[in-house]
Amino acid sequence: MLTKVDIDQMLQTGTSEVRLGPGDIVTALAREYALDRGVRLVPHSSQAESVPPSAQPAQAPLATEIRSAVISALGEEPAGLDEIISRALR
Repeated sequence: MLTKVDIDQMLQTGTSEVRLGPGDIVTALAREYALDRGVRLVPHSSQAESVPPSAQPAQAPLATEIRSAVISALGEEPAGLDEIISRALR
C-alpha cells in the first residue's frame, strides 16, 4: 500500500515517478498528495508489459502527445484511454 508517508520518503530521494505493480493500492490521500507535488503515479499495464514495444501498433504523434498530456495532468492513466483518444481523433 502506498501512503502519504511513502510519497514523502520518495520526494526526499528525488523520486518523481512511481511505477505501480499489479495489485498495488494507493490511498486517496497519497494519490492527491503525489499529484499536488508533481509525483507521477504510473499504473501497471499488463498489456504493455506482455507485448514487446516493437509489436505494439505505432501511435500517431498527435495521439501520443494527447496520451502523455492526459496522464501527466491526471497523474495516472485512466482506463480505456487509448480507445477514447482513438475515437476522438477519427
